[in-house]
Amino acid sequence: MSEHFFLDGYGVESSELSSVDNMEKLLDVVNKKYCNDKGSITLIPYFDGKIKEDGGVSGIIIGNNMHFTCHTFCYKKAMFVDYFGNNDNFDGIKESVLNVYPTDDFDLCNDNKNLDGNFGKHLIFKNLNGLSFDNARILIEKILSDIGMTPINDVITNY
Repeated sequence: MSEHFFLDGYGVESSELSSVDNMEKLLDVVNKKYCNDKGSITLIPYFDGKIKEDGGVSGIIIGNNMHFTCHTFCYKKAMFVDYFGNNDNFDGIKESVLNVYPTDDFDLCNDNKNLDGNFGKHLIFKNLNGLSFDNARILIEKILSDIGMTPINDVITNY
């Protein structure tokens, strides 16, 4: 059964969070162990955004019936993980993340059946059937603009 898993970690060393090598290592482990080496991987370092404190590295894996994202914020000493896939993988995903970004200070949610659309600073959209890609992009861009966050496509263009 597929479910969502979220892990927000705090107090991680800035040097660990800013390391592109660390993100590559994490993406490699997750792709090999939990996506059978078939995921499409994107790695995005972003240190030149509008808000310096948002600098870090993002890693994204899109696989068959799964996705994994990890966003690090080296100046804030924080990282955020989102995994959707086989819930039998939750413990392994947690262990893989904490091996690369060690911390004892984290929030974990692996039972989103009871969420009311919120987990920490996350927004969880449910029942968006029929939402087109273009409309989803417009919605996300509007949210990013409203909270003053640098859109990833701006970062990719500037990197």
